[in-house]
Amino acid sequence: MTGEPRVVLLRDGCAEERLDPMARSVAGGIRLALRRATVGSRCVDRARSDLLEDRRGWWFPMSNGKAVRLLLIRHGQSEGNRLRRFSPDNHIDLTDHGVEQAREAGRRIGARFEPTRIVASPYHRTQRTARLLAQAMGHRGPIDTEHDLREREIGDLAGAPYAAMAEDPAYDPGRFWDWRPPRGESLVDVIERSGPVIDALLAGGEQTVVVSHGGVMLALRAYLDGHWDHSSVSANCEILVVVANDAGGFCVRSADEHHQHVGGDTREGTG
Repeated sequence: MTGEPRVVLLRDGCAEERLDPMARSVAGGIRLALRRATVGSRCVDRARSDLLEDRRGWWFPMSNGKAVRLLLIRHGQSEGNRLRRFSPDNHIDLTDHGVEQAREAGRRIGARFEPTRIVASPYHRTQRTARLLAQAMGHRGPIDTEHDLREREIGDLAGAPYAAMAEDPAYDPGRFWDWRPPRGESLVDVIERSGPVIDALLAGGEQTVVVSHGGVMLALRAYLDGHWDHSSVSANCEILVVVANDAGGFCVRSADEHHQHVGGDTREGTG
């Protein structure tokens, strides 16, 4: 990457500096390196100006000037989630509760949004969730599969209780994104493969439902927001929306938060 990145004001209270993840990927891998510093009372995002200029046009007009581009949703409760264990394989199914979660999420999406595309991880639990969402939404198009939206590879902890992560001597809760289980992936590794998928979807111009996993959504939120402040994994069938911000970039918020924010919009401001 060449040239000095332009400073773009985002919000009050802090300052963030990061190299653009797409440029880092081209250079040999995204590392989402963040260095916090105080610059008055402003929060800034140092990013390549050409990328921000490109992203300014990726908006769906709405009454408040914001635009929902993507809806990120985690699959419904799986058998592994119910037992609070890392999934032992890719074929684990949804519980009956997970099926109902997916149907309810589909109804919520259909009432508030107008997506034209559904993209899902290849794993059985996400594919089934996507089908249930489509049915509840009345979506009649295909469900596209993106292999790089697959869940974080947990390696030797497959089938182990969730608590096994914190018990690993190498695990540092202060840098949870860097922890890599034996024969597995860190959250930064997940960004390296899933971030370009999100970039392509944003560039495609369709409002898209993206069905993935807890670890993937945690990584993608950091990728889009530019920080790791959100350390909690999304609940099953929790919906996050990716919206264009006033600086020409993107931010992530909960669907309920967005619903309250847009207020008067008849499609997203009711129900």
